[in-house]
Amino acid sequence: MMPYSYIKMPLRTASALAFTSAFSVGALMFMKFRTRKKLVHPDRYVVLISGCDTGLGFSLASHCQELGLSVLAGCLDKNSEGAVSLQERGAHLIELDFTDYRTIQNALEETKQYLQLHPEKELGAVVNNAAVMCFGEFEWLTKDIIDHQIQVNFTGTLHFTNTFCSLVRESKGRIINITSHCADACLPGLSVYGATKAALKAWNDALRIELSKFDVRVISFLPGAFFGQSNILANQRERTAEMEANMPKKDLQIYEDYFKRYFNYIHSFSLKVPARQIENEEIYEKFTDALLAENPYPHYKISPFKYSFYHFLFKVVPTKVKDKLVERFINMPRWNK
Repeated sequence: MMPYSYIKMPLRTASALAFTSAFSVGALMFMKFRTRKKLVHPDRYVVLISGCDTGLGFSLASHCQELGLSVLAGCLDKNSEGAVSLQERGAHLIELDFTDYRTIQNALEETKQYLQLHPEKELGAVVNNAAVMCFGEFEWLTKDIIDHQIQVNFTGTLHFTNTFCSLVRESKGRIINITSHCADACLPGLSVYGATKAALKAWNDALRIELSKFDVRVISFLPGAFFGQSNILANQRERTAEMEANMPKKDLQIYEDYFKRYFNYIHSFSLKVPARQIENEEIYEKFTDALLAENPYPHYKISPFKYSFYHFLFKVVPTKVKDKLVERFINMPRWNK
């Protein structure tokens, strides 16, 4: 017969495991189903959003207006269709170009002036949405294409947030950073875009900890993909022509057929669309929570099943298998040897 001490140890271990499991399940259930208490006076809040001309920025600004919030809409062109539409519905337009630091400084002054004219209001959130994307293998990209994505997607966002940190700290507001699936799994053809989003994600995580001592919430918000409803690729054809014009002839001869097939495919969904709200209720539900919940989550993600499935596989399979899965996931034209 087995000694009693040998029997007791597994029982104790089993009890501990059962308690731990029950506690973990209970904690997860609490986090999932806890009451999502909203801020008491959202009408006092001013929301500053970058990149509001079209796409996600226009959609989020429109949604904030529907919620009754005051919107400061950062637009590259204050005469654009989206900017005019937002202004007609009560948004205050601010010219904002992340490649021009002067517009960032001017945005701060305009925001301060707006708050002085409306002393009953406070800066509730800064939403870093402005971004640009350009498809193309890294060897094809020009210096300007590389620099522009880095300036808008990363360094411009940092300069903009740095400029507004003190205002957000004073109001105990929040900073919402729009991220991307490319931050977790960078895709071929989007090497620079993915690098900027990965850098943004790392910065977001450090900033969240730094500002927590002031009760400022820093939140990453991943909205998923919606190429057909956004103008993020509106300049792709011009960028493609720029790559072709600047590529050395001997390189173009090597890539010629592949280059043409590649961009014929990319151009099929690189269309300019009118300013309209993106049709995805999950985006608005989760954004409202990020914006107005008393205890928002640090991360929000909208992810179609295909994205979730592939991104799970990317994390668990060997690198060689992952690379093949990435190629299958993005489904781009193949190089013919």
